[in-house]
Amino acid sequence: AEGLQLATGPRPMFRNGSAYACIRPGAVLVGHEADGSENAFPARITALTFLGDIVRLQARPEHGAGAIIEAEVLRSRFDSLPSTGERITV
Repeated sequence: AEGLQLATGPRPMFRNGSAYACIRPGAVLVGHEADGSENAFPARITALTFLGDIVRLQARPEHGAGAIIEAEVLRSRFDSLPSTGERITV
């Protein structure tokens, strides 16, 4: 997405004109844990689904020009569960 930048390894992240990044749920940081991380960015939660120890979230990056981030995050990564519309760091 235009405006959203991620530091990556040597492999390309683009396929058919779209960008993809796959990150293990245990490696996704949110909230205060993500602050100051190399690939952290502010986003607004657009949807949350609770799946036991995993929380599936959709977030719209503030500088992502229409991008939607979908992530499955370990429940333990949240200090408290965010609400739809809440701003978090991912």
